[in-house]
Amino acid sequence: MRIAKKNTAVRVAATILTICVIIALSAVAYTTIWKSEEEHCRHTLGTSAQGISNEIVTRMNDNGNILKLAAGALLEGDSYSSPEDIIGHVNKYLDFTIFSRIDVMFPDDTILLFNGRTVDSMGMVSSFEEISAGGQHISRRMTDFFTGKEVVYYDVPVVDKGKTIAILVGVIDCSMLPEYFSTTIYDGKADCLIIDRVDGSIVMDTMQTDLANFYNYSEIEALTGYRNVDLIDSIRNSQSGFFAYKSPRSGNNSYMVYSPVDGYDWHLLITVNEDLAFAGLTSLRNSLSSVAVIECVIILLFVVLNIASSNQITKSKAEAEYQLHKSNVLIECVTELSSNHDIDSAIDNLLAIVNRYFGGDRTYMFDVDYENQTTNNLHEFAAEGITKEIDNLQNVPLSSVEYWLEEFKRSGIFYISDIDRDVIQSTNTYEILAAQNINSLIAVPLKRGDEIIGFMGVDNPKINYNDLTLLSSVQFFITEAMERRSAQEALTHMSYTDTLTNLHNRNRLNHVCDEYRRYPRHRVGVAFFDLDGLKEVNDTLGHAAGDRLIISTADNIRSLFSGNSYRIGGDEFAVVVSDVSREDFEAQVDDVRELMKKDDISISVGISWREHTANLKLQLKEADRLMYADKAEHRRLRAEKIAGK
Repeated sequence: MRIAKKNTAVRVAATILTICVIIALSAVAYTTIWKSEEEHCRHTLGTSAQGISNEIVTRMNDNGNILKLAAGALLEGDSYSSPEDIIGHVNKYLDFTIFSRIDVMFPDDTILLFNGRTVDSMGMVSSFEEISAGGQHISRRMTDFFTGKEVVYYDVPVVDKGKTIAILVGVIDCSMLPEYFSTTIYDGKADCLIIDRVDGSIVMDTMQTDLANFYNYSEIEALTGYRNVDLIDSIRNSQSGFFAYKSPRSGNNSYMVYSPVDGYDWHLLITVNEDLAFAGLTSLRNSLSSVAVIECVIILLFVVLNIASSNQITKSKAEAEYQLHKSNVLIECVTELSSNHDIDSAIDNLLAIVNRYFGGDRTYMFDVDYENQTTNNLHEFAAEGITKEIDNLQNVPLSSVEYWLEEFKRSGIFYISDIDRDVIQSTNTYEILAAQNINSLIAVPLKRGDEIIGFMGVDNPKINYNDLTLLSSVQFFITEAMERRSAQEALTHMSYTDTLTNLHNRNRLNHVCDEYRRYPRHRVGVAFFDLDGLKEVNDTLGHAAGDRLIISTADNIRSLFSGNSYRIGGDEFAVVVSDVSREDFEAQVDDVRELMKKDDISISVGISWREHTANLKLQLKEADRLMYADKAEHRRLRAEKIAGK
């Protein structure tokens, strides 16, 4: 009895240790996945921030250049001598900018408004002398003297022979900036802020209309791992970084990427709520928790089973050892599925464990495809010297296993001890089994709810075939693992697909860039497409019409570059093709242009082709630069056309 108690204590301790190991492995797996998701969040926010920052610099430079163009035109001759002529000239440029209006300030501190009225600034803005001394610049955020809205002024001096004779003032309405600089990541639910790091004033905020001062948010509570970061000090010192905090507005955990905008006193912040950032992790976390609970319950049940069996050890030592062996095999199966992140590899290893337990020739797993009325061998383990049949058992008619399915529904298992005795020889089932030298087999169904989605079986089991509880227990864990793999594949597809156009998205393009770095490609063609006039369509016809324009553009690109096309921004698309000649690639791009013309769609295009590419991002930048040159040419032609009118 003392030996029995000692053996019981050892088994209980071993089981408890196994539980602890499983829980620890689950915790390590979850922590690893969490860190991976956090890194993915950092990358997604960082990529978006870089894109928006580039857009800010491009738009602001373009708008400054337009103001300089208008200023230069004012100096040409005496055709703009009256206030009406001046303001009429300036207003011609308004539609090409993000300004709500363009005013003209004169040395006597009077301001010629967009509507032709002249007002005395009377201290409502800085003096002409102060503004002129600053040269071309963007002001701090302030309340507009004319509209009462929060604005920033883009000041461009009009200089004649070294003397400033006027200042063109582009008025940027802060409430309108989200229309130009918002992000589409996380279904457009991530938020953007632009901070003036000199005084902390918020220039743009997609979360709320009341613009406060960011430096007043001293109560921001950093999350664990980020408490050594002084966010406000980092912004003041033009630093970039990643930050996690508890939002003082919503009370929810949020994640942020912050970076300076090149050439300006602005700092860009992209934030996303934790529930959005880790939405894909929620279901996985719930699945891991459920599996951990079930694992513990099952293992504890086997603890009880071991204790009960140990009390009978004097009567049946062999039975007790068998139960312990079965428990250990079950624990081994559960541990394999819990600790191995590669589901296919875990299932293959589990089949090997089960095959050893039953001493079988083969252990396998089939699916059941009701739509196509077929069944397919998905995984198979064959003992040494036994031929694998997995390649021969694809698209097998479902009628061949109809009897199996009926037995699964009736008794929950399928057992043939001797095919000559248990199976009618004229049936298709007998022919399939005999062709594989199968004399006996055991099988259990794999279920999703009450629906049979597949089955697991062992051919020619030589031991333990009278007790199928192990196989019945393992079937649940295999089903759960298959469901987990399906969820992971669905999440991967969603993270790589643009929901509006069904093209690949920027995440997928980044993944392709990583593949090129590991495995360089030859004869690579890259094209950047930028849709012209999307803002005008959104403003005049509505965003639904803008979405239709984006979809039409995507369809035309996809028709010639299926599988190689990406939507990387609101109105930006990219194409990456390898093993293509320069002539063929450029011809395909020209075909896209023709399709666009037929649909009355205006696009700007930049093309890059290289014989060898390892750094795809560099080639993408080259195509992007050429696209912007094409876009600038489009703008020049439109400006000449307007001026000609």
